[in-house]
Amino acid sequence: MDAFDSTYEYLADNTRKTAMDFPTACRALLNEVLITAKLLIPENKSLVSDPYRALTVIDLGFGCGDQTVHLMQETYNTVPTDSGSTAEQRFPPIKRYVGVTLDRTQFHLGMLGRSHTSSSIKIFCADAAQPASWSEELARAAKLTSVSPSSSRDAPSSAKLAESINREIWVLALDTLYHFAPSRQPIFDYAHRELEASLMAFDLALADDASWFDRALLAIVCLFTGTPFSNFVTAAQYRTMLTLAGYDEDSIELRDVSEHIFAPLTRFLLERERQLGLIGLGIGGVRVARWMFGWWGKSGVVRGVIVIARR
Repeated sequence: MDAFDSTYEYLADNTRKTAMDFPTACRALLNEVLITAKLLIPENKSLVSDPYRALTVIDLGFGCGDQTVHLMQETYNTVPTDSGSTAEQRFPPIKRYVGVTLDRTQFHLGMLGRSHTSSSIKIFCADAAQPASWSEELARAAKLTSVSPSSSRDAPSSAKLAESINREIWVLALDTLYHFAPSRQPIFDYAHRELEASLMAFDLALADDASWFDRALLAIVCLFTGTPFSNFVTAAQYRTMLTLAGYDEDSIELRDVSEHIFAPLTRFLLERERQLGLIGLGIGGVRVARWMFGWWGKSGVVRGVIVIARR
């Protein structure tokens, strides 16, 4: 059992669960997306850090900021100097982070929690599904490619570092794209054509063999949850959307991780429902979510997939 298996099994194991287990599982899912994108080292769960690489992440739906903190960690790197010796400098693996959320509460929490002196982190309240509606400031932040080298006592080395830097942009969408109205296509097009970015995401896809009854039931669920039913497409249709945006078929990877998501999440919600019931709190929303994830886990009608599309 790998780390991904064990984290999610721990989430739904038994009555030792607390509210902190769910954020832990969310971080595990983010890590698995980063591993699949080859941006995170599986052995020590640290981001790949390279002083000659300028990595930008545009995070579509950053939640309450936990994944922002998780992504913007720093590591030490040994870099050469002009004298032939080496010097240790602090290089954040992600040089620039641009977060976008439609939720004003999450945006204000993010503004309160972040360092206002950091020019490497920018967050915006906007509709990530409609890049044509983005403000000039957000569009400029997303497209910005210039990155200043880290400060160094060896100025010539910093200048050479700036010249040799390899700029790379990734659009991240963790459990958000299936909410995009009316479609994911506008952000796919914008990511490839305007941002020249790769894409990494956790998303939902419709099973190839989904029956008409399952589709009808899913449409009803979407109606009550406010999720566009048209966003539930098969893996083949999903690939077609990415290729229409300009991504090469050979650069697209869809990895099915349903078994790590739905059944453990259902067990977790069952335990949470039991705990809330003991203290007399309402459990309607939890019960509906548990039923939905349980249905998906047993029927396979909806699949949880990690999506990677390289530019």
